[in-house]
Amino acid sequence: MNRPLQLDGYLRSLKACLSPCPEVTVLFRAVKHAFLDGYRDLARQHMDVTFLPESRFDAQVLAWAESAAPLMLFGCDDVVFRRKVSLSPALPLICRPDIIGFSLRLGKNIRFSQSDAAEIPRPPFLQRDELLVWDWSAAESHWGYPFELNGTVYRRDLVLGLLRGLESQRHLNAMFEWRHPNLLELRGNELLRMVEAPPLMACFPESALVVPTVNCVQSIFDNPLLGPAMNVDELERARQAGATVDIEACRQRSFDRIHVGELLLEEKEPLHAAR
Repeated sequence: MNRPLQLDGYLRSLKACLSPCPEVTVLFRAVKHAFLDGYRDLARQHMDVTFLPESRFDAQVLAWAESAAPLMLFGCDDVVFRRKVSLSPALPLICRPDIIGFSLRLGKNIRFSQSDAAEIPRPPFLQRDELLVWDWSAAESHWGYPFELNGTVYRRDLVLGLLRGLESQRHLNAMFEWRHPNLLELRGNELLRMVEAPPLMACFPESALVVPTVNCVQSIFDNPLLGPAMNVDELERARQAGATVDIEACRQRSFDRIHVGELLLEEKEPLHAAR
């Protein structure tokens, strides 16, 4: 929503880093013509991506999941993939019925949480060679958060079961709403703790993505920004002037947390923090 420049960074970094690269569907919203024009630019630049204007989030996500491939992941426009990974070694784990998902945002390098504002303990790893496996139901913070929209690979049947379970819960309780990405993540995790969900998660030893938390385009939750805020109008003007997310700079950095307060750009004109 309202972040064409950041979405372009997500798409380019996903294509450059994840193998095999998935087929991508973008569900977008634009509150101004400038942002809509930006998404139209991206659709021309990324002709292998399906762009859908959002009309009803929950119904569109359910329809997408019903027609998706056997393996799937969600993504957000403020994610940047920062290193190349092949999912081939992970496939045996992803397909195990006791593993709920394979996280691309976790790894041994992730030691801090912006929401906890503190160091977070690693869980005891049940497997710790080329791939890590742990019990998410007994873990803390990010390690105990099995359903998320940044970058975890799930089996399609599991996601469909979760989405249909959310629909059933909503029929029983109108307050159990998931009409928005933040609500989908919240309700999804609540539901997984209500049912007999697969108890384990897995990841690579090092995280493959980072989330520059530099602006907020939703009003459901008052999520904190990290570092100086970057105004979406200013970012769109910068995109039109030729600025892009600097994926190579992200590759050369190391990160000890998922969310960071810095968006690295290659820019033709200087950007200023929002006042």
